[in-house]
Amino acid sequence: MRLKPGYTLDIADKDLAAALGKWRNLHDNQDQLWIRYFRTVTDTHNLLSQSLTDPDLGAGLYDGHYWQLTGTAGSPLMHGTLVREVRRQIAAIERAQEELKQLRLYAERPGVAIVYDTNALNHWPRPDEVKWTEVLREQGLEGKLARLVIPLVVIDELDLQKGGTNPLSEKATKAIRYLEKSLSGTGPGQSVGVRGDATLEVRMDPPGHRRGAPDMEILMCAAELDQLGVQTRVLSNDFGLHLRARSMSLVPMRLPAAQQRKAPPQPAPGA
Repeated sequence: MRLKPGYTLDIADKDLAAALGKWRNLHDNQDQLWIRYFRTVTDTHNLLSQSLTDPDLGAGLYDGHYWQLTGTAGSPLMHGTLVREVRRQIAAIERAQEELKQLRLYAERPGVAIVYDTNALNHWPRPDEVKWTEVLREQGLEGKLARLVIPLVVIDELDLQKGGTNPLSEKATKAIRYLEKSLSGTGPGQSVGVRGDATLEVRMDPPGHRRGAPDMEILMCAAELDQLGVQTRVLSNDFGLHLRARSMSLVPMRLPAAQQRKAPPQPAPGA
């Protein structure tokens, strides 16, 4: 589920509740059902279209049996089809309400969201090796928890990079192994603590999502959090990504120089 720019969770919640009330009223009181069905489609189109871009419930009003019903309006033979269509719209709005509830829980997770790009995982210390309290202090966010968010597209890029014998492949393999170990035992998208001052989570793609360029997917992940009212940063060392982030009114950041160096490998016991 995604909100349209300028809209909030509360507005979307109010729109869905108002639209659901109209459809339930139609279902429970079927007097003049045909006339009221077409009126309800018209009355709820704006409510279902103005705040949500995914799912597009407004367009969904015209899917299914709408055009068939338009061509046979008033036919007693189509009464059952009409009732099923009303129930279908009610179910779609109820599903959207549940998705909105999950989106609200996602927005309410504690911490400053720090959205990783792929190179930050490859070339900088592991998330559990970074002193996030110090990093956020330099960002003017002292006392905040770091909420580390890995867009799913980043994991897919790491998976593509690990299949080789070059240094980048080795780094990508290590990054994937770290993420797998850290997230072991959690469900998709769930958050896990990696330090006393940081949590880690993967932002999953919505079902049916059509991927854009990886950098844009990373920025859209950050933009979603920002729109939900979450303090958000984009962690990257790429100048181009920083420029794109600023053009979207997002705040890019790098790790401080002292924290960019990976810890040297520890010698084996007894070596």
